[in-house]
Amino acid sequence: MIHLDEGRIQRLELMSDLRMTGLMFREVAELMNLMKIRTPTNKMYSAKLVERSLVKYQRREIRKEQTSLKVVKETYEFNWG
Repeated sequence: MIHLDEGRIQRLELMSDLRMTGLMFREVAELMNLMKIRTPTNKMYSAKLVERSLVKYQRREIRKEQTSLKVVKETYEFNWG
């Protein structure tokens, strides 16, 4: 999984928390812009950007929970005969 920097995680969690309070995507975007919080590319937030960012973040969290690593040790023997 791609590592997200702390600032990006904080922005995503803030957007998620604001949505949980009942705000619409447009309202979340307006609040982020009023608070002068910019995107990682230094742009203003739009409703669509908030929505897509949260969907991607939720999918990433689901993948993180479902991903497991299994270490297997195997030995191979070749007979060239």
